[in-house]
Amino acid sequence: MKEKSPRGSLIEGEVTSVTDFGVFVRVEGDIEGLISKSQLAEPGTTEETEEELLAKFKAGDKVKAFVTDVNTQTQRLSLSIREYQKGLQRQELSKYIHDDDEDQTFTLGDFIKKD
Repeated sequence: MKEKSPRGSLIEGEVTSVTDFGVFVRVEGDIEGLISKSQLAEPGTTEETEEELLAKFKAGDKVKAFVTDVNTQTQRLSLSIREYQKGLQRQELSKYIHDDDEDQTFTLGDFIKKD
């Protein structure tokens, strides 16, 4: 199980059930993961409560999440949409950093010059 879904990997699965404490997702075969309600969204990115976020999920929905922990004894994964969203944000940010022309420099005077 650790080989197929190691910690830090991205998974795609199907919601099997929604409870008061989180969303259960079937990753493959009989391997299930739990996205606890605190891991549904990054704090401050939505005005919805955890309960409102939970209500958006239903059995059969497809979800993408990061694996945050692997329990080989119970064959369960801890999952996080929140970490998945952070990863997407980091990827977007790194595009801007790497696309930036590093040879270009400016002085304060360049910014205050009038045309």
